[in-house]
Amino acid sequence: MTRAQNSVARPSLAWIVLSLALAAAFLTINRQTSMSAPPWVDEVMQIDAGLNLAMGKGWVSSAWFSQSVHEFWAANNPLYTLLGSAWIRIVGLDPVAVRTLNLLLALAAAWLIVSTSRRTGLVRTAAASLALALLVLTDGSVSYIYRTGRADLVPLLVVVLLWRAITLEQGTRGREALLFSFAALVPASGLHIIPYIAALLVLELAITRRRRTRDLWVMAAGCMAGGLALMGIFLVQGVLRSYLAQTVASGYNILGAALQAVVIRDHAAVRRFIDQLAALLPWNFVRILARDASSLPLIAFLLASIFAARGERRWSLRSPAVAGVVAAVLIPLAMLAAGRYMVYYGWMGALPVAVAFAVVLDRDAREGRWGWWRAGVATGALALLLGMPLQIWQQVRHTKPSQYAEIERIVDEATRPGDVVYGDPVLYYAAKSRSLEFFSTSYAGGHGYPHMSEDERARFTAILVPPAVAKEAQEKVGGAWVRSAIYPSPYGSFLVLWRRAPIGPSGE
Repeated sequence: MTRAQNSVARPSLAWIVLSLALAAAFLTINRQTSMSAPPWVDEVMQIDAGLNLAMGKGWVSSAWFSQSVHEFWAANNPLYTLLGSAWIRIVGLDPVAVRTLNLLLALAAAWLIVSTSRRTGLVRTAAASLALALLVLTDGSVSYIYRTGRADLVPLLVVVLLWRAITLEQGTRGREALLFSFAALVPASGLHIIPYIAALLVLELAITRRRRTRDLWVMAAGCMAGGLALMGIFLVQGVLRSYLAQTVASGYNILGAALQAVVIRDHAAVRRFIDQLAALLPWNFVRILARDASSLPLIAFLLASIFAARGERRWSLRSPAVAGVVAAVLIPLAMLAAGRYMVYYGWMGALPVAVAFAVVLDRDAREGRWGWWRAGVATGALALLLGMPLQIWQQVRHTKPSQYAEIERIVDEATRPGDVVYGDPVLYYAAKSRSLEFFSTSYAGGHGYPHMSEDERARFTAILVPPAVAKEAQEKVGGAWVRSAIYPSPYGSFLVLWRRAPIGPSGE
């Protein structure tokens, strides 16, 4: 161990008790309010193949926009879906229980970030460690992920595991094996984290001037091995082309958008490529950066620390405050240049900022700058409030605890045993838990994606969707439909039940 590592005290009993209490409070609060955010299209699409596998129906999806339910499912981030399948086998189809997986992943990531920061000597005081844990768990983008059931906690955790492995002492037994193994998980956890990892390594090189040539080769080999294994599985299953179309050639990254603009050349493809470039314009970049409001106070505090250090002649380009501010700008720019930087990708910039903030807070305490330390605590408290607590308040003020039970009641009243339902994603868990054959409105997504086969269309017996998408749903499914009932949705608007029009004596 290094001298910095030796200087970090082992966790005391009080610290362990406090950590367990924090984890329990985090789980309790989020589980109690988890269904204030309804099941939605991204959540359903990313868990569906795993849920079907757990139910014995195979690795297929009746929610994916570009693949048939008869195909082996192939898309970005299959590691989350596989992990979700194993979790569903344990907890069942209850949506609160399923979403708890992301809560546990968030706790694991926070623990790894804090323990790695302490082990490397970046953070040594209990107060800074607690602040870092809270900032990770309540960050606006991180909480958006675990409160809406998206898959992004798995790539986040893989990145943190890589960081933990790369910060082990050179020569540590098994270090390179860990680096290789964690890097091998990258393709299955999401190809979009490759440019993110590259940006972090460039940032580290610029700040510390530390070259990691051998580590880079080990990680590159692991990533390539994982990618080849994943593509080999998809090749054997006959869906490799579909996987590549949805990842490398997807319109959601700059390369794919450019390819589509050149090859397809329709208005939608060209517009998508132009929008990718427009996101790099200064005013759009600032708007995108502001999506995660909880990071903004931390960035402001780091900037103030830099200016204060310059005034006191202790400023350094390699300081943690500089690293945090550069990360806040460099990472979103890198991700926008590679593709996009949605709110659920905001953790990529937020986590380095949170670590840099905790390091500055820690140093202020150890060096006796108590005025700055108190300002840092107040800033951290503001950042905390702008994250998870604000999201919970915004969601629960328009909802009631029993609202998801109303969705289950709607499914019970609107459907019959044996129905094949084409419906809104909000119905997903309720329909699946009742053994209904359910197709989400995201299935066969239209806009150039493959249509349903005629045999598939003929099997549908019910459509249950909001009025705004009823026409599109009927066009996708085909045939004549009659409105049968209308139900007020607890999440807003209405859900309209349509059933097939009876066929007359003439067969028409």
